[in-house]
Amino acid sequence: MDINTTISRQDDDGGALWPALPYHAWQDTRETLHMWTQIVGKVKLELVPFLNEWWQVGFTLTARGLTASTIPFGRRVFQVDFDLIDHRLDIRLDDGSSRSLLLLPRSVADFYHAFMAALEELGIHVQITTSPVEVENTIPFDQDQLHASYDPKYVTRFWRILVQVERLLQAYRTPFIGKSSPVLFWWGSFDLSESRYSRWMALAAEQEYAGCCDNSKNKHATKHFAATAHPIIMAYERGEQWGWCYVDQGYFESLPAVMEQIGKAAPPTR
Repeated sequence: MDINTTISRQDDDGGALWPALPYHAWQDTRETLHMWTQIVGKVKLELVPFLNEWWQVGFTLTARGLTASTIPFGRRVFQVDFDLIDHRLDIRLDDGSSRSLLLLPRSVADFYHAFMAALEELGIHVQITTSPVEVENTIPFDQDQLHASYDPKYVTRFWRILVQVERLLQAYRTPFIGKSSPVLFWWGSFDLSESRYSRWMALAAEQEYAGCCDNSKNKHATKHFAATAHPIIMAYERGEQWGWCYVDQGYFESLPAVMEQIGKAAPPTR
């Protein structure tokens, strides 16, 4: 079945699955929305425990926009959603309390102060760095009066395009049997992506030796990896060549055999 035939064709641009989104027509709106997502994203970054590859900070797509998903705060959790159909920001707590902000033409500074005040009203006390990241713009959020555009038509079109891109990424990541990331919206760069990782064992660039394996009381091998980031350990016993890769979390029977296979293959891509 064609992936493009399984979604409702209702759209603000004549039902187009891929609506027109001229860059210059929505550039000002894009730059403003980008900063708004960074403000919310930095709250998530501050409060959510670290996950490998920084996957914990990304947003995900919803049937109405973007969500930061659940964010822990002490023993409570809350969620922040960008509703890009009704154009509002919803903050919801697990106790049923909530606050909403309208998404309309307003400065980044105004959005920042309103959002942080709403969090305070809900008992969520958090501080973030107010400097934008991954952009040339260096105006702190709480001082940015320059970016203040919001055209709901183009924002909805942008979200509809993201929905289609996510569907494609979800479909075509399925056959890949290696490590694969979730499909995430990165508020730093303001884009959607999915990463795939080669199944080749990661090989250490340097060799150092820790004389005890993880069967020992103090788990010296794991401590050595944590201290040096050298991913490969190998058997010390005479005649044994097995090893373990901490990056790929897998055993191999012979490092020379692994090296030979890698030498025959093209360099792994990511």
